[in-house]
Amino acid sequence: VDRLYNNIVEGCGDPRFGRIDAACTKAAKAKLKQLNASSITATEVDGDPITNMRTTSLYKDMPIDGVRVETETGWFVARPSGTEDLYKIYGESYKGDKGLVALLTAGEAIVTAALSDEV
Repeated sequence: VDRLYNNIVEGCGDPRFGRIDAACTKAAKAKLKQLNASSITATEVDGDPITNMRTTSLYKDMPIDGVRVETETGWFVARPSGTEDLYKIYGESYKGDKGLVALLTAGEAIVTAALSDEV
């Protein structure tokens, strides 16, 4: 099993999933729910070109009240908390632990910039 997994990692990358929280105001949370692809001015995430942005789920195109940003090597979703003055950034990187930290950090910077332009 280990050898099979290692072969997959060699071919596809080393997947890691995580989440961070970022403090924000109630107004910023409301703006986050309204973000769209044109709200994001970044063209890359940690050096990887952005390949897709969406505000709906992959399942039935349901609204996610936030934004999902995708690259060839990972993705992140930013959504406001329903109970606290913060937003949550979930992400998956195929570049291992360091890649996940870089992805989530870049995601926070991208969303913070979009919110500061919007608020």
